Amino acid sequence: IGLSLADQAPTRLASLTVGGAHPSATNFSFYRTAFAQGIEAWIASLEHHHGPLPPAVRQHLPHNDSAALQALVTQDRPALWPTNLLATNLTPTVPILFFAGTHDPLLPLVRRVATGSAAFRFQAVEGLDHYALYLRSEQVLPLLLAHTSQYPIITHD
Repeated sequence: IGLSLADQAPTRLASLTVGGAHPSATNFSFYRTAFAQGIEAWIASLEHHHGPLPPAVRQHLPHNDSAALQALVTQDRPALWPTNLLATNLTPTVPILFFAGTHDPLLPLVRRVATGSAAFRFQAVEGLDHYALYLRSEQVLPLLLAHTSQYPIITHD
């Protein structure tokens, strides 16, 4: 949503931060398989690949709507932006900080899209994978605050 907003309505944003995400096509078959086995199997898969979840997260996850999660990954996601932004007229001017954990398999895709505009910047967060990026706010929040504090808040009448 944020990437589309940066493209379609850049005057509505002062800046944007995009963590562990990219506009390239995404194959969701892993998630389809995991969710098809139920929410507990999905949680076990997360913990197998990424280590134990924090207790509060582990307690909350089983209460998610597994049917809704399955619906999110029913189809693979097509590319939201062309692979090479510089070869197109689509070059958002909103200052965007793209960031990903150094252990995130998506890091190369996130880093590559961050080269698509002079307004983009990339930052690797040391030691984190895709899921830990969202669970370790003490490592991520200073990065986000440093980026967003550089840009004034936009107000519209």
